[in-house]
Amino acid sequence: MHHPTSSFPRLAVSLALTAIWLSVAPAAADELDAQAIVAYRAAYDLDHETALDTARAAMARWPDESRAYRTLAGILWLQAVFHRGAVTVDHYTGGLTSSTLDLRPPPAAIAAEFHTTVARAIALAETRLAQRPDDPDALYEAGAAYGVQASWIASVDGRVRGAFGMARRAFNAQEARDLATVAEAGRLIARPFVLARAFPVLRTPMARSAAGRDVREPALV
Repeated sequence: MHHPTSSFPRLAVSLALTAIWLSVAPAAADELDAQAIVAYRAAYDLDHETALDTARAAMARWPDESRAYRTLAGILWLQAVFHRGAVTVDHYTGGLTSSTLDLRPPPAAIAAEFHTTVARAIALAETRLAQRPDDPDALYEAGAAYGVQASWIASVDGRVRGAFGMARRAFNAQEARDLATVAEAGRLIARPFVLARAFPVLRTPMARSAAGRDVREPALV
C-alpha cells in the first residue's frame, strides 16, 4: 500500500533544490553554471558524494566567484536537511509558538564547511556589490547568498525568527536588483532614440567641414 507521506522528504528536497537551482538562472550560461547544474542534479538523485565533489571542484576552479561558493553552500544545506529530516510547511504557516524549533543538530563537519563557504560567498558578493552597486547581477548574487544563509538559519538551526534578518537582506538586494534591471532596460530601450536624435548633430559638422567652413561645434559621441 502506498503511503502519500512516504514521498514527502523527496518532495521537500525537490522544492528546496528548485529554489536554489533557480538562483543560477540570471547569470549567463557558462561552464560554472553547467557544473552547478551537474551538482544539483546529483543532489536531487541523492548522489551526495558526486554533488559535493562537483561543487567543491567548481569552487576550486572559480575561487573568485560568489556563485561557486553559493553552489557548494546550497549542496551542504541540502545535506544537512537530508540528515536531520525535512522541516514541514507547518513550521512556517501555523503552529509556531516559539522563535526556535527543537531540531536535531546537523553533522559538525557539514555545518562547519557550510558556514565557512557561505561566509565566503557573501564576502565575494558584497565586494562585487561595493564595486558596482547598480549592477543587477551583483545585487542578485548578494541577495542569493544571504538567501542561502537565511534558509540554513531557519531550517537547520531552527531559528525561524532569527532568519528574518538575513531574509530581509536577501529581499532588499533582490528589490534593488529589480529596480536596477528596470533602469538598465530603460537605458537600452532609449539608446536607439538618443542615437537617432544625435545623428543630425553628428552630420552637421561634417557637412560644414565639407563646405570649407571652420567648424568649432562639439560632436556628440
